[in-house]
Amino acid sequence: YTREGNRLYNSMILIDRRGEVQGEYRKMHPTEGEMAKGVMPGPLNPPVFQTDFGVIGGQICFDIEWLDGWTALQKAGAEIVFWPSAFGGGHKLNMLANLNRYVVVSSTQKGASRVCEITGETLAWTGIWDRSLCVPVNLEKAFIHSWPYTERIGDIRAKYGQAVRIVTFHDEEWTIIESRSAEVRVADVLQEFEIRTYEEMIRDADKARVRALG
Repeated sequence: YTREGNRLYNSMILIDRRGEVQGEYRKMHPTEGEMAKGVMPGPLNPPVFQTDFGVIGGQICFDIEWLDGWTALQKAGAEIVFWPSAFGGGHKLNMLANLNRYVVVSSTQKGASRVCEITGETLAWTGIWDRSLCVPVNLEKAFIHSWPYTERIGDIRAKYGQAVRIVTFHDEEWTIIESRSAEVRVADVLQEFEIRTYEEMIRDADKARVRALG
């Protein structure tokens, strides 16, 4: 719990590698029991934090039952969202990771803690025999809609070979383009082959819809 004046919050604190506090996220959706004890809801615009490994954000426990904070973090550019919680969350975390196309990392009092990939797949999880969790996560990747880029995906494979890993989910028509080389930036590959990310495609489709409606 953190306090500002007379207000009490359930908070996630970001501490940097020097041990200094760099930011705070305040739980947007406290439980009724928390609020009865004086815990206040945090702002409805959750912050994101630029770190030396990526842009991160947070949600806390009961926040999992609302989409607003998770969606706001996606729009703010979060690449990893951390979720400390009293309960495990289960497949909801996989759903939220996929829905927002960022990595979700949980730390829970009960149930499994897990790391969920942007596709919604579980990369690693804890169990009763091992409560520690460590897994590498590569953020140098892009989530795109496979159509209409199927031919260009083949061209990327032909040019970059093993320096780029491409995985397509055929039923969903998603494709993940991931750099496996420090010399290759995914953003440069997308620009070279004139490929929009999923977010850019949805944004452009929304703009076209508004124009069509006049």
